[in-house]
Amino acid sequence: MTIKQLVDPAGHNRLRKSKIDIGVYDQNYKRHLIKDFVLSDTTPSNALSVDQLKQVQFDGPVKAIILNEGDHVYSKVRFDKSTLNSLKQDGIMVKSSLTRSLIWRSMW
Repeated sequence: MTIKQLVDPAGHNRLRKSKIDIGVYDQNYKRHLIKDFVLSDTTPSNALSVDQLKQVQFDGPVKAIILNEGDHVYSKVRFDKSTLNSLKQDGIMVKSSLTRSLIWRSMW
């Protein structure tokens, strides 16, 4: 999986080195948390490895991926099509109210 950072061409933004948590949810919306994933300030593409998923004991099909789980950094998140469809159908099953509010905010 690749996380892409974008810079608004109209603004004076730049890539920022950030540390985020990533929530990977299984079919029952059980969260598997990848803590302290570092986003690069030199390249817009950041790869998430299979080994990082294995470290959190995740090996099943992915229902949803939530970037910036815990809302630690300022970011605008856009969901991939599969995650967006899953969250529209049954995102209310996410247990954390903070994460549900991040989902809601990211959908618009």
